[in-house]
Amino acid sequence: MSARYFVTAVSAALSAALAVSAGSAQALSFTPVAAQPESPVIRQLVAIDGEHLIAVAAGGQMFESLDGGVRWSRFGAALGRQVTELAYGGGVYYANTFTSSAIADSGIFASDDGGASWRAFNTGLPTEFGTYNLGIGNLVADAQYVYVGANANSSQGIYRSTHGASASWSLVHGLGNGRDAVLVRTATSLCLWSPQDYRFGVEYSLDSGATWIKGSGFGYPAPGDFSNNAAPSAIAGTALSADGTRLYANNVGNARLYRSDDGCKTFSSSAPSSFSNIDPPRALGVSLAGVLYVAGASGKLLSSADAGTSFGDASGVDYQAQTGRSITQFVRSGEGILFGTSGDGLFGVTRGGFRRANGGLAVSSISALGFDAAGLIALVSGSGLHRLSADIAQRPANAALDLGSGRSLTVDGDAIIVNATNSLYRSNDGAASWSRADSGIADIQYNPAFGPAIVNGDWFVGVAGKLYRSTDRGSSWSATSATLPANERIASLTAVGGTLLAIVNEFSTPKAVYRSTDGGATLTLANNGISLSASSFDTRLNRFYTLPSGVYVQTTNSALYRTSDAGASWAAFTTSGLPTASFVITSMTEDANGTLYLSYAGPDGADVYYKGANATGWTRDRNGLPRTTPRSSWGTALVADANGLRIAVQDAGLYRSDLAATTPPPAAPDTVPDAFTFADQNDVATNTLVTSNEVTISGIDSPTAVSIGDVGEYSINGGAYTRAAGTLVNGARLRVRHSSSANGGQAVVSVVTVGGIEGRFTSRTAQAPAPDTTPDAFDFADVVDALPDTDVRSQPQTISGIDAVTGIRCSGCTYSINGAAFTSADGSVRNGDVVTLSLRSSTQYSTTVNSSVTIGGVSDAYSVRTRQQPDVPPPADTTPDAFSFPEQTEVEPGSLVTSAAIIVAGIDAPAGVSIDNGEYSINGGDFTRANGSVANGDSLRVRHTAASGNGLRTVTTLGIGGVNGSFASTTRAATPPAADSTPDAFSFASIRNAPANTPVSSQSIVVSGINVAAPISVSGGEYRIGDGAFTSAAGQVQNGDRVSLRLQSAAAGQSKTASLSIGGVSANFTVTSADAAPPTDDRSAVVSDANGRAVGISTNAGRLVNAGAVSLPSEVEPPADQIFANGAFSFAIEGLAAGATVQVAIKLPSGTRPQHYYKYGPEAGNATPHWYLFDAASGPGAQIVGDTVILTLVDNGRGDSDPTPGRIADPGAPSRDQPIRSGGAFGLWNLLLLVPALLSRRRRAGMR
Repeated sequence: MSARYFVTAVSAALSAALAVSAGSAQALSFTPVAAQPESPVIRQLVAIDGEHLIAVAAGGQMFESLDGGVRWSRFGAALGRQVTELAYGGGVYYANTFTSSAIADSGIFASDDGGASWRAFNTGLPTEFGTYNLGIGNLVADAQYVYVGANANSSQGIYRSTHGASASWSLVHGLGNGRDAVLVRTATSLCLWSPQDYRFGVEYSLDSGATWIKGSGFGYPAPGDFSNNAAPSAIAGTALSADGTRLYANNVGNARLYRSDDGCKTFSSSAPSSFSNIDPPRALGVSLAGVLYVAGASGKLLSSADAGTSFGDASGVDYQAQTGRSITQFVRSGEGILFGTSGDGLFGVTRGGFRRANGGLAVSSISALGFDAAGLIALVSGSGLHRLSADIAQRPANAALDLGSGRSLTVDGDAIIVNATNSLYRSNDGAASWSRADSGIADIQYNPAFGPAIVNGDWFVGVAGKLYRSTDRGSSWSATSATLPANERIASLTAVGGTLLAIVNEFSTPKAVYRSTDGGATLTLANNGISLSASSFDTRLNRFYTLPSGVYVQTTNSALYRTSDAGASWAAFTTSGLPTASFVITSMTEDANGTLYLSYAGPDGADVYYKGANATGWTRDRNGLPRTTPRSSWGTALVADANGLRIAVQDAGLYRSDLAATTPPPAAPDTVPDAFTFADQNDVATNTLVTSNEVTISGIDSPTAVSIGDVGEYSINGGAYTRAAGTLVNGARLRVRHSSSANGGQAVVSVVTVGGIEGRFTSRTAQAPAPDTTPDAFDFADVVDALPDTDVRSQPQTISGIDAVTGIRCSGCTYSINGAAFTSADGSVRNGDVVTLSLRSSTQYSTTVNSSVTIGGVSDAYSVRTRQQPDVPPPADTTPDAFSFPEQTEVEPGSLVTSAAIIVAGIDAPAGVSIDNGEYSINGGDFTRANGSVANGDSLRVRHTAASGNGLRTVTTLGIGGVNGSFASTTRAATPPAADSTPDAFSFASIRNAPANTPVSSQSIVVSGINVAAPISVSGGEYRIGDGAFTSAAGQVQNGDRVSLRLQSAAAGQSKTASLSIGGVSANFTVTSADAAPPTDDRSAVVSDANGRAVGISTNAGRLVNAGAVSLPSEVEPPADQIFANGAFSFAIEGLAAGATVQVAIKLPSGTRPQHYYKYGPEAGNATPHWYLFDAASGPGAQIVGDTVILTLVDNGRGDSDPTPGRIADPGAPSRDQPIRSGGAFGLWNLLLLVPALLSRRRRAGMR
């Protein structure tokens, strides 16, 4: 069917569907059910900023998370269209939609207000057959432009537009197939794969799409040449590192991984052996720490910490084996990673498994609905059986089963039967446990399309042309004697009393109805009045719909039949008002009033028609159902009961409407209900949301008013809580909630009024118990056989049995809490703290030193006794102290380079010496490569021949007594290239909700791409280079300089922008002030962290100056076991008295949980700038409370390297511990081997 004919057919069907039948009934109005299964198919995951994420689910619905995927809420609902892809850039959201063939309903829509409202954004895009023909995988937005791929006659290719309501699209790159292209924005380029033009080879653009260059290493042939079988067949997945500099890609055609570190100019490829286990690799993702994740179509998940060189299990657990679903998408979430699935929602990767991240993702694809004794149950594609109530959607115990592939749901008394792939499952305890129920069925791989039909207590299923019967409710099955002609199979079964009806698919003739009245022993052809087309293509006879008023079947687009006598005869049933083209019924149900409902895949998605018992035709009403692509979504299941009509919409979850029933007006309205009360709740927790029991309103026959007093909110029928006045009807279920008192022993009362009748709900908080500061008994074991004159630590003791802070005092010893520094000062501990004691042993042998510790009034003694004096002298020590040689740079290639001298120390006997890749000299003697020996105090130098090329490093390793030291030299760089003062593009992250009228600093950018000084200027603010002072004067920068901006934020609710220009390349920094501006002074500032998020810095004394984010110093590597996710910060405090103490608070973005604070600079005993831990339980150092770091600093003391009295300065950075990886080079055995060596070092240190 051509697209033009398809539009005409849809219009005709829509006109017929809108015809209203006779008979009065109230209109349907659907709303999403509150208790939804949270198991969507994830089509796209988009990281907006840090932990701000958007998920696009199958069915085109969008959800938003502001906490890294912990909780989700609906996003962009005002758009009202099916979204196929989302992009964000320049502060604007762009959605690619396709909801019908009408041009006004398709194309690109833009939102400038965070998804609250949307506007069409299609000016300049081409159309084809009256609509936009846009692709998926090529909607990309950056700070300046938005891009999309399109096909339309001769105007196909990549289109580009600037941001703004008046902007329009223009073709920037013509392609043979723009819709199927894949487009990725890296830090430096646009990357493009086009299947028709380059057989999925790659192109790149360095000028925002104006010109394109072919990349290399991806194996594409010339355009139109399809003979090169080495070319990848399709792009399966791409992933970009957090800084946008490293791009990974893979393809469907082979298990290869491609990587580019230069913006798609060149690719390297590999075929890791682990890829053969994931068959084939598909989705890719990269965490903030650079860990690469890859998932296959089978759901297997691997990870690589070395940029794709080697892979291992990402978590030790096979996701696909757990759930039966595959992984579709990855997205960074803070410091972790989430992945989306093909029907089980979102998960976060954890050590040893996965955590669900579906909170609030209320959407799923429900394949069947049913009722058991406990209520409504739903069979959800991808996640199995769910039990639905007014409050929750609970998944019973079926995780170990493949119920997610189930196609039908049957209930027989206490038995629930699920027809899953290649199996039948049964539960007799409300879905708490399950067992297989298909023993005896041959060819179960051709499993029945629907669940068992039940005749006089016996179960029947049709499999592969045979009829099977179970007389023990599924425990065992046997084939009946019923036979069918060759090549026929049973498509549907139903039972009416003692009669069994079957729809049989015939390959040579049209489908037909068969009938059995002898318990399945025989099946007889029994169309009995059903007129079937000679063409099997026209026949829609696929399924029975067994309802109270009869059994219904659809035979063609416009023919519907019903039997009221168990199939003995069939009569045509009215189709007036139903569509006559492209119409296939997908589900039917009937309510207690005899109203029929059916669903089908309509021009706007799932459509519902209903017909009253006395009506002459059908009425269409889909009000409130989601709009989707034509014919792409349908009602998979319909049920009706006293709680209304429920419809499960493909990929869109569960919706409800009141029944379409005629309600006669009451003779005299009664709006005064019977008296009602809520039960008091006592001993509740303070500051807690308390919800009342549910009461059912009775005694009224018309809607009546409901309102609540000054305290609390109310909810009707499990809906949203509100304080607004409203109305309710007889039988409505009412609840009240409020926050309990902040104090113990206090009452809070909510008064709700219904039709003039008051009901009160009271909660009383429990009396606060007295604090318990007396801990459980503890025992610090005494130590014997200790070395003399040595600090001896006790075994750690965990404090328990208290619920408040209590004191600790150490007599004759020092103590440490939770690994902090040891102290003898009185302090305090909390429940769960770990305490370790330290006691200095006697300088004499066989001597005991005693001490005691008291915690909350409970005391324990701790003593250390030295060992007996040895009879023999200690063994010779030939292991020297560690040594190293300073590295030499800028040496001439090929020259002989000699190191500085080192002095051998720490041995008392000759030690062996050897060298690798060089020569050594002892005490100024001849240089040699031969092994030798040295004595304590000897002087050694090494030398080697420098590398022959420019910029190359040569390393020589000297070994003394088992201790190695290295000497390295690096040759000078080659002659510099021609002068280049035009830098690479750069950008500054915008800051929202900043304090008004306050200096606000951007994150630092590093100038790159120049080899000579470049001019720098600013408008609307100030800039600084490195850690220098901010200035607005023009200047110059060098390659590698760190540059940040600062501006004075605007008034509350307003924005202000500064523009920085370097060598002709510009970028803006925009700060939007919060609505209520906090007070500002010279003791606080707001800066940006490494991710562009706002960070507050404030001091309790002096003046805060030069506050800003800085890059981590490159001169010295930071600690390898730490993650510096927020980057580093610098500031200075001026105007202090000499020697003054000051406290500085660093408020990090919400949700950040640092564990340590490191400073960079000199400290006492080490004048060379270096990284050192600045944590401290008290005194100078850092204390961490949630997302806030509190620094205690002393002028010219620890943490201040600025010698100026009254001024404190030093950069620093918050950090978290790197996750521990098992199987590393430094394993348990290496740790055990180190223990004797460490003890030997301590023994020598103590005996000298």
